Amino acid sequence: MKKKRKGFTLIELIIVIAILGILAAIAIPKYNKSRLQAAETAHKANVEMLKSAARMKILEKDDGFTWTKDSHDGETYIEKWPDIPNGLVLKDKDGKEYKEYKVVYVKEGNKLTITPDEKVKGN
Repeated sequence: MKKKRKGFTLIELIIVIAILGILAAIAIPKYNKSRLQAAETAHKANVEMLKSAARMKILEKDDGFTWTKDSHDGETYIEKWPDIPNGLVLKDKDGKEYKEYKVVYVKEGNKLTITPDEKVKGN
């Protein structure tokens, strides 16, 4: 009586490993692109939230203000100060990296500035 072998042959294992490698080569770049897009979307949402909070403050006839994470001046209007999303490196036109958001309102000229703004793209 012939003994039946159980298990996979070496060639079958190599084929499976090759298929898994091909799938990983396709999936990983798409995953990284999706993460970057999600971080950019979160950044745009943060900027819009800061704009809305600043507009509420402006409606109170404020003479001007500057908000940063450490100033705590916007706490009446913002529940939690947003952080720049993980995985997103935002730089100004001179190449300086932004570490946090900053909101500045100047009454003369009615100018509201949020840095980094939604036009800044991530890495």
